[in-house]
Amino acid sequence: MGGFFSLDSKFMQAMSRVADLIILNVIYLVTCLPVITIGAASTALYTVCFRLGTAREGSLVKGYFRAFRDEFRQATLIWLFLLLFGAASCVNIILFLSMDGWMHYLFFLFVLFLVIVVMMASYAFPLISQFRNDTTGMRSMGLSESASVDLDRLCDELLLR
Repeated sequence: MGGFFSLDSKFMQAMSRVADLIILNVIYLVTCLPVITIGAASTALYTVCFRLGTAREGSLVKGYFRAFRDEFRQATLIWLFLLLFGAASCVNIILFLSMDGWMHYLFFLFVLFLVIVVMMASYAFPLISQFRNDTTGMRSMGLSESASVDLDRLCDELLLR
């Protein structure tokens, strides 16, 4: 019984990792409270999570805030870009749903556009966390790369189902 609760047991190592992830998620939620910082917070979260279990792991909290500070400008600009297009899509969806006639069906176009924006957001922040680019390079390479990965995944999903 003493071996099960010793600090070197597999159980305690797993519980330590779970506690680290809980702390990391609480910090992420706190730094996401201002909506503008969601991009930087997501990038910092990906940076720290990708380092877990490697030789570059280090301190969770210190590494998170260092990544948050280092990638703040780039991730925030891309987040605001994605937020703008996502909000515009939502407004257009609501607008076209309230119309009568054939224009009512144009909301499908904006639903597709919103899905693409969400898919780009899911790939943009891991790319920012792993590759160092300036913002202009990220806008040209990162968003186009995440868009191409998204479209490849969408085609794969449609063909498989």
